This record gives sequence, structure tokens and C-alpha cells, in this order.
Amino acid sequence: WAMSLWNGTMAYQPVYRQPQEMGRPMPALVSKLVFVLIDGVRYDLAEQMPCLQQIRLVSAVAKSIAVVPSMSQPAWTALMTGARPEISGAALFNAEEEQLQPIQVDHLFQLAKQAGLTTALAGYKWWEKMVPAEYLDKAHFVEHCDAEGDREATQAAVEFLQDPDVDLLLLYLGEFDEISHSFGPPSPAGLQSLRRSDEQLCTLLPHVDLNNTVLIVTSDHGQLTRGGHGGDDQAVVEALFVMAGPKVRPGRYPAIQEPDIAMTTAALLGLPLPRSGQGRIRYEFLD
Repeated sequence: WAMSLWNGTMAYQPVYRQPQEMGRPMPALVSKLVFVLIDGVRYDLAEQMPCLQQIRLVSAVAKSIAVVPSMSQPAWTALMTGARPEISGAALFNAEEEQLQPIQVDHLFQLAKQAGLTTALAGYKWWEKMVPAEYLDKAHFVEHCDAEGDREATQAAVEFLQDPDVDLLLLYLGEFDEISHSFGPPSPAGLQSLRRSDEQLCTLLPHVDLNNTVLIVTSDHGQLTRGGHGGDDQAVVEALFVMAGPKVRPGRYPAIQEPDIAMTTAALLGLPLPRSGQGRIRYEFLD
């Protein structure tokens, strides 16, 4: 019975179908956007990241309330589509790599390519399954969520930014989440991993011109103190959101919903809003 229930949950497909009509593009507010996704960083631990703390001084800062279940694949999909898993069809509890499917509804890379923008992605190989190559002009996928994988992905992102034509870049860092599962995020091993993630951010930052590029640093979910996530505990659903650059009004803001990030990103780049998006544009963050 338990296995039947589990298999039925994993096989869930939404009845919803996204509308056929696509919205019209909006005037672009910025020409470039760099998106850094650090897996598993809960909001309160951001103070342990010196480089991020410096960015926060000139940023719009808020808690991002993660979608439930607070697992990576549904959260990544929400960040790219603005749709929760009951709409997006994302695997609820992370599908095995060989079963992982492309995102089924409108996502930022798809909309950016259709608008003629140049796209790039560097990070863990799950992303290769989720975002088909046709929507990426540049891509580099790493085999492991560890310190070496994060360094490799960051170096690839730095190289991508040498191309002035890159308009949308996503860098994914996964080591901290992996370490936190085993030792807990506030443990010595967890905090060392968090500092390494911050160092990768420091490596990337000199190549991001905040005069013409919006930088978003966010996490997909948090972690329990003992490690682990997937439920709706406060420590798990309170993720990090920091946004800096032109057209951004710095300050601390009330909590936002994770799907709001995709909608706000689309507005910044002048893209049609994702048709299945359930979030809203956070106009209060924008100048």
C-alpha cells in the first residue's frame, strides 16, 4: 500500500493545460540578468556569507517562501516558470536522473530564446535534462554537487560572461545542500561549505557590471538544523532572495512567494510572462 501510494504520487500529472495564447512582450527594463541559485541556503544563514552581505547593502532583500514540497526539482521549476508543481508537472520529490523530464510549461530560457536573447547555464547535470539544448546558447554541466563541481560551474559562468552578447545567465551551486543533508547547515562542515559557496559568488561578482546588469542571488529552499528538507517547516520554506542592479530599489521587503521571482525576472528582461505563472511581478522592488 505504501509503495502504491508513493508510485501514484510520483506519477502525478496535472490536469491543467497552459493557455494557447501567449502574452505580449513588455518594454525591457534591463538588457542583462545574472541568476545565481545556491541550493539549500535558508534565509537566516545568509549572514554567514561576507560577499553576499556586501551585495545586500545595495540590494532589494526579502525572504522567498519556497513551494511545497520543498524539494529541488519542483523549486527550480517554480523559479524558472512561476508555476507551482501542481501546475508545472514537476516531479514532487525529485525524479531519478534517467526519469527526469524537460520543464513542461513556459520557462525563462524558452521565452528568452524566443525573444532573440542569448542564454547561458552552468551547473549540475539535472539542469541538462530540465532545460533542452535548443534553449541554451552556452551550457556547462557538472557531474557532482561538491566543491569541485561548484568551482567548475563558476569558472564556466565567468567564461560565459566574457561574451558581451549573453543576456541571461544561470549559475547553480549545489555543494552546500549536499553537505547540509549529511551534517546539518549550522555544523562546522555546513558553514565551511557555505563559505565556499560565498567564495564562488566572490569569483563571479567582478564580472557582473551592476551598472547594466541585474544580479539575483536566491536559494530554492532551506534546511532543517539537523539536515534535510521537503516539508513546510519554517527553516525549510524560508529561502533567500537578493536582487541588485539598475532599476532595482534597494531595501528590505516583506516576504515574497517563490513563483514571484520568475515573473519579476520576465518583466525585467521584457519577456512575455510565463503562461502558467502563478506569481506576480514585484513592482515594489523596481524603480
